Amino acid sequence: AQMEEMYVDALWSYYHDGVQLLSDEQYNKVKFELECEGSGFPWLGKDEIDFVKASMSYYRGEPLLSDAEWNELRDRVLAQGKSKEITAFLLYSKGQEMLDEKTFNEMVAEMKRMGVTVQKAGTKALEQTLNVSNPKLSNDVASVLFMVSALALIPTLLVTAAVWAVGLFVDYEFVPQPEWGAVLQQEFWPLFGVGLGGGLVLTYCIMVFLDLQSPRILCGTCPSCSADIRQFSGGKDPAEQVEHKCQSCGCKMVLNTRTRRIQAAGMGARIEQEEDAGFDFRSAWNQLKNSILR
Repeated sequence: AQMEEMYVDALWSYYHDGVQLLSDEQYNKVKFELECEGSGFPWLGKDEIDFVKASMSYYRGEPLLSDAEWNELRDRVLAQGKSKEITAFLLYSKGQEMLDEKTFNEMVAEMKRMGVTVQKAGTKALEQTLNVSNPKLSNDVASVLFMVSALALIPTLLVTAAVWAVGLFVDYEFVPQPEWGAVLQQEFWPLFGVGLGGGLVLTYCIMVFLDLQSPRILCGTCPSCSADIRQFSGGKDPAEQVEHKCQSCGCKMVLNTRTRRIQAAGMGARIEQEEDAGFDFRSAWNQLKNSILR
């Protein structure tokens, strides 16, 4: 994620290199956006930076801290779940930059023994920057029935009216001196049944045309603000994974419509797809960063 990478680089440069990549206003805007999206990256602070810096120095053969200081710092950082996940990404990012392949692999193995899975941004563990305590989604059957009924109302009325018009016209033309009270009483249910059946058939055709077959309205709870979330799913070939954004707090989620669960939530919650080749953010950001650090 672009803002996450920018945020991490800004903190690293500030605490490690003593260089301010972003102005205070820019930094606060990036941090605010990450918080609104439910990202865990704003949890990243000086302890995490110091931990990664000490780790890089240790594996380069230039330890900065004593064993006691290292253990104390490690325990503080790894005690927090979100801090642990974001530190894992920072270890990957800076390890790739500062260590050779063999040393990097040694660090990855050692960190794994500590319970830290060093991995790049975009992997499953990092994308789930929010803990989804209640991932279940339920189908709001009442709302679905109301939606289908509302959609079927006008077609059913039109077909029923047409059937009655044809039926009464036939009676008027071919039944000599009809007793309309008896005729209406005798033909009410047959005409009503034909009209209702025709209306349902027409409604189904409309739903097929609009690709609304097998409709479901999935309901759940936003893992960020606990607001209600609702997502429509239906059609001939409904998507198994759907991106959803909470209307209350803006938290991004990926909903699995097949299993009816919130699959991921937070800034990194997105369906994997090819990146837009029109603009290379990483290249542009690295050029800007390098120009400031020189």
